[in-house]
Amino acid sequence: MNSEVAMVASANGPNGRMETGRRVEWTLDPAGVGHFVAVDGASMFTPFLRWDSWPRKVDATFAISKTLRQNITLTRGTPIVDDDMMVLSGQTWATVTSPVEGTSYLSAYAPAVYGWDGHKQAARIHWVDAVWSFPPAAVNPAGTRHVFTTTVLRHTDQSPIAGWLVRYEIVDGPPAGFAPDGATAIQVPTDESGQASVEIFQTEPQSGTNNVRIEIIRPAQTAGGAAPRLVVATGATAKTWSSPDIALRMNGPSRGSIGSTLTYRIDVSNPGGVAAAGVSVLNDIPQGLSYLDSTPAATRSGPRLQWDLGELAAGQLRSIEVNLRADQAGTFNNCATANTGEGLTAQNCVSTTVTVPSLDVTINGPPQVRVGDQVVFDITIANRGDVLAT
Repeated sequence: MNSEVAMVASANGPNGRMETGRRVEWTLDPAGVGHFVAVDGASMFTPFLRWDSWPRKVDATFAISKTLRQNITLTRGTPIVDDDMMVLSGQTWATVTSPVEGTSYLSAYAPAVYGWDGHKQAARIHWVDAVWSFPPAAVNPAGTRHVFTTTVLRHTDQSPIAGWLVRYEIVDGPPAGFAPDGATAIQVPTDESGQASVEIFQTEPQSGTNNVRIEIIRPAQTAGGAAPRLVVATGATAKTWSSPDIALRMNGPSRGSIGSTLTYRIDVSNPGGVAAAGVSVLNDIPQGLSYLDSTPAATRSGPRLQWDLGELAAGQLRSIEVNLRADQAGTFNNCATANTGEGLTAQNCVSTTVTVPSLDVTINGPPQVRVGDQVVFDITIANRGDVLAT
């Protein structure tokens, strides 16, 4: 109500293409409400047209326009461009308003369009004294509850409207429903404050996003003239359920030799949407390897190393570096495990093969020499193994 609605009509020729320069007559039924505000071309003087063919607003309920010869952008005069409307060549427009609630019955008639079934079209415009605000999207931990509130007020004085209906429907996402019984769709009347609230909760806590469709419905009215049930507005909101997560990646050498230092790096991260509490990392040293040191320092209990990292924020990564000595030959599967206070766990392993260098020594020299002769021996040392000998 009191807003201005732009209506667009086109004149199509026998081939289905929109034609330019065609007369369109706009009519508002006096049985309804509303009047014309402006019409396409009404402010332009067209000298080659007869007076009765000029685009103009004849009176409050009758106007004449002609289909455009080129595309135009119809602007509402606001600083934003989202409310601008493109009117194409072969189309024309008129704007309508109403200061009272009710329905406008509009018809557009193009005399040059052949065929009674195609030269006239009708539309209805419902005017309501209402403005509304939909609830914003929300992000909360998985398993919690959240309240969505839609507010409906009168446009004229901003007073609340009670008794209208707001329908909420969960259209996708993880298992969720509305209180009290977990239904995926619910209809709530606005209260004395003009508010309709619902509580959404998860039937199976997990991360993800539920998109929620919202409809504002004016119920059927009989007082002051019959008015049908009407969907006044549609909107949407979203509920994102966030939960912590834990990931662990371990890197280390694939090969080593007895007595060498083996350095392992453990990266622990939280790819979830909220902080993970009570994060700890365990590393059980395989028999045949021994602990040298680590950064940060570990708490030792026999062959087990433990690091208590505490809270790990969403997206945060912590790194641990461990130095072990290879005491025996063999293949060792070194594993690290991360745990959280929420019961999440992650594990990763590195396989390292420790070998012993294999040395061959060959000495070549003359079989006999005389006393006092200088003797030269060739000594060859070869590492037949696959690791460095030191």
